[in-house]
Parts: sequence; C-alpha cells; structure tokens
Amino acid sequence: MVYWVKKVTSYLLLWIATKNTSTAFVVPLTTITKRVIFSRPLFMGKDNDNVAKEMQEIVGLTEREWNRIASRIPEIESYSTENLKESLEQLRQRLCMNSMQDVKKKIVLRLPQVLGYNFDNDVEPQLQLLQDALGDITNEELAMLISKCPQIIGLDYAKDVKDNVERAMQEHEVQELVQKPVLLDIPVRGASSKRK
Repeated sequence: MVYWVKKVTSYLLLWIATKNTSTAFVVPLTTITKRVIFSRPLFMGKDNDNVAKEMQEIVGLTEREWNRIASRIPEIESYSTENLKESLEQLRQRLCMNSMQDVKKKIVLRLPQVLGYNFDNDVEPQLQLLQDALGDITNEELAMLISKCPQIIGLDYAKDVKDNVERAMQEHEVQELVQKPVLLDIPVRGASSKRK
C-alpha cells in the first residue's frame, strides 16, 4: 500500500482541454516538469509571447533586455501584467521619476525582480520605513538614494536594512548617506555573505 501511495503522489494529472475533447496526461513530477509547469503561463491559459510583448511595452524594454531578464528570472512570464503596470506606475510616482524610461534605467535593469513586486504590499511599506528612519527625508532625496542603490526595494527593512541604517546614521550625516548609499552597506541580492 505504501508503495502505491508514493507512486501516486509522485505523479501529477494534467488536464488539457481542447475544443472537442478533454485529454488527461500523467506526467512525472520531475524538477524539469515542475519548473515548466510553474514558470510557464501557457498552462494557465496565457500566451507567453503576448505576455512578454505586453511587459516589454509597459517597461520599454528592448528584445535584448527582455531576453537577459527572462534568462535570469524565467518565472517573469507568469507575472501579472496588470500588477506590473500598476506597481511600476506607483513606484515612478513615489520616486518622483519623470518617465517609465527613468524607472527602467534606474530600477528595472538593475533589479529586475521588481517586475514581480506588488507596490502596496512589497515596496511602499519598506520605502516608508526607510524614509522614516532617515529622519523623514523628502521623496526626492529618497528617489536619489534608491536610484543609486535599488536593491533596497527588494529587501525586508526590519531584517536586512534597519541595523545598517542605524549604524550608518551614528557615523554619517543623513545627506551624506543619501549622496553615498554605499555607506549603508546594504547587501546585494544574490551576493555571498562576507567572510571574516
């Protein structure tokens, strides 16, 4: 009995509906299968090419830029284009940027993960905590800091940024930190930790 339970749980039943019939396919849940299923919206009734083109248009990405981002973050094609458009527009306004091209150059190309963030849940609360910690700097000053150090957007303030900000504020003036965010010693996504 245990053998059959393991066997059954190691397979996924995919139903692919066509116009006239429904066909069931049993597919082993290998790592490759999982990656294809969960990273390709074609299985969710979307067309990858249309999603990619729409995202490229929203952000203003060239084909080469899109391919580079998609190779680093394959799940990008499963992101919601509605969320992307709304979140990037809110981010543009929050950081006082003039155009989506500014967002693309200063944020997206340096932190492509931002394309999947929800502004209200993932970005705004962290930006507000940072802005408050730095003594209520202006939105323009925050924009200057973020454009020089966009990885802050992808970090949890309390866990990854707060201690660095407090330490840096003891040693430097706020305006110096805004001008030179490297003084905050903010970790870069995907970077290995420093060895001591």
